[in-house]
Amino acid sequence: MRIAFLAPAVGIHTVRWVNGLTNRGHEIHLITMHPEGSDKISKKVFIHELTIKNSLGYYFNAFELKKKLKQINPKLLHVHYASGYGTLSRLSGFSPTLLSVWGSDVYLFPKQNKLNQSIIKKNFKKSNYLASTSIDMSKEIKKYTNKEEIFITPFGVDTNLFYPMEKNNDSNIVIGMIKRFDKIYGAEYLIKAVKLLIDRLSYEGKHGLINRLKVVMIGDGQEIDFLKNLSKNLSIDHFINFIVKVPHSEVPNYLKQIDIFCVPSLSESFGVAALEASACGKPVIATSVGGLPEVVKDGETGFIIPPANELALSNKLYELILDENLQKKFGVNGRNLVLEKYSWKKSLDIMEEIYKTIETRECLE
Repeated sequence: MRIAFLAPAVGIHTVRWVNGLTNRGHEIHLITMHPEGSDKISKKVFIHELTIKNSLGYYFNAFELKKKLKQINPKLLHVHYASGYGTLSRLSGFSPTLLSVWGSDVYLFPKQNKLNQSIIKKNFKKSNYLASTSIDMSKEIKKYTNKEEIFITPFGVDTNLFYPMEKNNDSNIVIGMIKRFDKIYGAEYLIKAVKLLIDRLSYEGKHGLINRLKVVMIGDGQEIDFLKNLSKNLSIDHFINFIVKVPHSEVPNYLKQIDIFCVPSLSESFGVAALEASACGKPVIATSVGGLPEVVKDGETGFIIPPANELALSNKLYELILDENLQKKFGVNGRNLVLEKYSWKKSLDIMEEIYKTIETRECLE
C-alpha cells in the first residue's frame, strides 16, 4: 500500500514506523517540516521536505502539502501529532486521514487555553480516523470529539534488541531511570525516594545494603542542573550517576546493569520505557498515570504507585531490594507480557490491519 506519513523525521517513533512498514513491502512517503534525524530512515522511504520549517509552517505549508499529496497519490495520509501536523493536515483538505495522537498533544496542549482546545477539536473533526497508543489516552481524546471509534496502536518493543542479559558480576543494587529530565517525568521524586530509602536502611542498621546501592539516571533536559543540585543538597550525590542521553540502540546495554527500573512520571501517554525494561526482565515501579497501568501490571510485573509520592516509591524500592526472588518473578512476568502483547512485530501487525480496515471502508463508500 502507498502511504504518506506527515510527521517529524526526528524521533525514534517515526523512524521505527516508517522503516518497519517499508520492510513489510509498503511504499512509504514521509512528508516533514522536521528532517533532522532522517539519516536513520531507510533509503527505501521517500522523504519530502516542506519549505517552511518553523511553527508558521503548520499553516503556510498547506498548499505545498496539498500539491505533494496530489503527486504522491497515497491510499492514506497518516498524520502524527494532533496539534501542529494535525492542523497542517486539516488545512490541506486531504482525505482519508488517520491521525495518531502522541501524548502531550492531547494531555497538555488543549488544556493550555481555549484556542488550543478549539484547534484540537477541529483537527479531530476533520480527520477521518483517529488512533491512540493507549486506552487511557483514547479516553482523553474523547473529551474533544464525538467519534466513537479510536484505534489502539501500541508502540511495541523490539524483543530481539531488548531481552534479558546477564548482569556484570558485581553485587551492586542498581536503581535506574531512562527518560528526559523534564519536570513532567518526575525524576526529582526518584531522588527524594532514594534519600528516604537510605535513611530507612541506615536507621535499621542495614549498612551493607547501603554500600551496594547505586542509582543510574540516563537522559537530558531542562531539569538536569536542578536534579544534580537536589541530589547534592540531600547528600546523596555520590550514589547517583547522571548519564547524558544515549542512543536508543545502546539502551539495552544500560538496562542490563539495572536491577530495578523506575518510571516516576506525572503524565505519560503510554510507557515505552517501562516495556523496554520489562522486555529485559527488569521489575518496574511506575506511577498510576496515563497508560502506565496498562503496561505495568501491579503485583505481577512491578508496582503501581501514586504520582508525586516519594514515600510510596521509597517503600516499593525497599520491598524489592530486600526480595531478590520478587525481582526475578516480576522480571519473568514482564518479559512474558511484552512477548504476548507488546512486541514490535505485534504492533506492526495491528497497524497493517488498521490500514486494511480503512482501505476496505474507503472502497465501500
